Amino acid sequence: MQKPAIAHVILVAIAGLIVLGAALAHWENHDPQLYASYVAMALVASVLKVKLPGLTGTVSGGFVFVLAAIASLSWHETVVLAGASALVQCLWKPKKRPTVVQAVFNVCCLSLSAWLSYFGAHLVVQDTSGKSILLLLLVSVVLLFTINTLLVSLVVSLMEGKGLPGVWRLCHFWSFPYYLIGAVVAGVVSLAGSTAGWLLALILLPLLYLIHVYYRAYVERFG
Repeated sequence: MQKPAIAHVILVAIAGLIVLGAALAHWENHDPQLYASYVAMALVASVLKVKLPGLTGTVSGGFVFVLAAIASLSWHETVVLAGASALVQCLWKPKKRPTVVQAVFNVCCLSLSAWLSYFGAHLVVQDTSGKSILLLLLVSVVLLFTINTLLVSLVVSLMEGKGLPGVWRLCHFWSFPYYLIGAVVAGVVSLAGSTAGWLLALILLPLLYLIHVYYRAYVERFG
């Protein structure tokens, strides 16, 4: 691995560990049952992985519940959920067993992206009630997609000596529609969690699986 790539991985790992540590040190949880259901669904969704063209890594459905957490939970809960989701995605039946460095980078990358997306979205949309949740999710999905994919693409760019814009388009062109569809599901999950209880959100997992199957087939055919 090239020195600039190593430096990038180290910086992301340090920043991500600081964010995770702060989330645990200042932990807030006002509804343990709701949070437990979010985490459980995020972990299940994280095993629904799709291999993207040009990358050894994958994209999973776990981001849907990261978005739902941004809309419904505290930043502490969101960051921890994101880290747990990334860890399961990384370790669950990989085609090639990841190294410790790769696992740490993936966890820290999504945790850091979730943290930045949370505060960025809530800075833009301060009212999180009613229709404002839809706007919050729209801002959240754009931020989460942009930050997370750029952090990953930068590693590939530095390792292969290629331009970042080209690598980013090649590696993540296919994943943006998946993120947008996931944001719609996250909106339903957020509304269900606050009005009809977490059981309705759990029922959406089969829908998320169907979306995953369709998206995987789409990427395999046109990727």
